[in-house]
Amino acid sequence: MSPIPSTPANDSDNSKAKPKKLPWWIYFVDITDAVPPLLFMAAMVLWNKSDSAKAFYAELFKNFPGKEELADQMLNVITGDVVLKWFWGTSAAFALLDLFQWPKFLYAYRIQSKPPPTASYFFKIAVMNFLSSLFIMGPVSKYVMYPIWQWRGGMENLKTIPTAWQSVKEFLIMEAWFEFWLYTSHRIMHLPALYKLTHKRHHVHHNPFTVANFYSTPFEQIFQNNLSGLGALLLPAHPSTMWFFSAYRYLETATSHSGYAIPFSTNAIFHNYHHRMFEGNYGIHAGIPFMDLICGTSHEYFQWRYKYAMTHHWLTNRPIKDAASDVVKELDVEGVDLGGA
Repeated sequence: MSPIPSTPANDSDNSKAKPKKLPWWIYFVDITDAVPPLLFMAAMVLWNKSDSAKAFYAELFKNFPGKEELADQMLNVITGDVVLKWFWGTSAAFALLDLFQWPKFLYAYRIQSKPPPTASYFFKIAVMNFLSSLFIMGPVSKYVMYPIWQWRGGMENLKTIPTAWQSVKEFLIMEAWFEFWLYTSHRIMHLPALYKLTHKRHHVHHNPFTVANFYSTPFEQIFQNNLSGLGALLLPAHPSTMWFFSAYRYLETATSHSGYAIPFSTNAIFHNYHHRMFEGNYGIHAGIPFMDLICGTSHEYFQWRYKYAMTHHWLTNRPIKDAASDVVKELDVEGVDLGGA
């Protein structure tokens, strides 16, 4: 295992330099990252209005007539199934892309110059994460978070199909809470007194990959991951809104750690920068990193992003010319051994 640097990879003199004024458009250069949540909201509204949804709910209500068993099925079983398919399905797809470097047109969007993890290392981390989800986040969700949703009156509207306005409103509130809490909890765990105990484990991967998202301490899994869903419980949100929001969120968390900048998805450039520099970019990037912009923790990133934008085609993320400096490679630092040569 290679040593993990204790300081950011950027030059100390540059980090102290006066911030350069940037053009306004650079803050919107990744606005296409907003496409996934918009698509999931649209799919949610269309699904709830469809005959298929009505038939699905009718069958569900018939098979689980009691509120308790219906709530358990809708929240714990179906939501768990959504997470399983979207996160692990996306992770498996990116793992195959890394291992076989096919299809080539997608592999071309890889932004990390170091080799991807080997199959054995990927499998090792995947198993560890699956077990931690099964024995830590899963039980906390079922025995702590679920009762909060019940206490807030979540069972009152179980046998109704939410309107378009209700589902979109819930989705947006859940997203706002998620962004606020992810940013806040992330910054707290980066405090020097807490970092080694709570968050350092996640940062051993300077070139993150999909399942490395949940490679973290039990404290982080509960404090950040479980509590990021608190907004849905306090609303309380309808289970169907949670299904679509969970699908989007787990897709986003996989793609943001994937090491790929695929157009019209949550590309990994924003979060990959955080894993390389250890500071800044604490929040999420769904088109615009609101919390980082409000709190002033993304300016150095946007200075770097401006340089990237000047040397790479918009959308393709490929160098404009062969002689263009690959600014992604500037961020390469030593991390853990991923099993490669």
